[in-house]
Amino acid sequence: EPFESPTSWLSRMALNQGVTVWEVLAYLKINIDGDDDLDIEFAVKVDEKVAQVCGLPLSSFSFMKHMFSQLRTIDANGSIFLLYYRKSARYRFCGRCLSEQQTSHLPVHWRFKAWRWCPLHNCLLNDRCPHCKSVLKMPKNLMDAGPQSKGVAYLSRCTTCDKSLTSKSRKTRFSERERSLKLIDHLLLSNGRAL
Repeated sequence: EPFESPTSWLSRMALNQGVTVWEVLAYLKINIDGDDDLDIEFAVKVDEKVAQVCGLPLSSFSFMKHMFSQLRTIDANGSIFLLYYRKSARYRFCGRCLSEQQTSHLPVHWRFKAWRWCPLHNCLLNDRCPHCKSVLKMPKNLMDAGPQSKGVAYLSRCTTCDKSLTSKSRKTRFSERERSLKLIDHLLLSNGRAL
């Protein structure tokens, strides 16, 4: 998908091929140290050969490549601007966006700490699964995710409990008349988008 993060794409590709994310990387001949951020490193290392092996034009990776290459110039390892949970990439998400996607995926911007608000649905992004309260981490081998490691078929489902991330989604919506948020809160949400 055009704005998809690398770890989301790699997780979907691994599921499609019935292998692990690390096997996909080995097949693509991309070496990534376990301490490096997978989104940043993959986006920087993806090249014409990888695109050719995948049967995609290199332009398919242009947004992720641009975003993470630019991020590296101000935050080399992503520790300042990206979300993490125990050294894994973490994402916030909009349940309504996930329900409207033709192919469930995690966009790059859901990974940024400052991006806390969905401008399409005018709501706060969810930090955790609405059912089991676990965080959304990537990459994930979707074949052995979920309860009893039975697998999860879509990224619109929690990789811990396998329940839909689109159900019971946060209904916190904003309007100009609503006084629950202070002016500074509105500014921070807007600046998160601007980042």
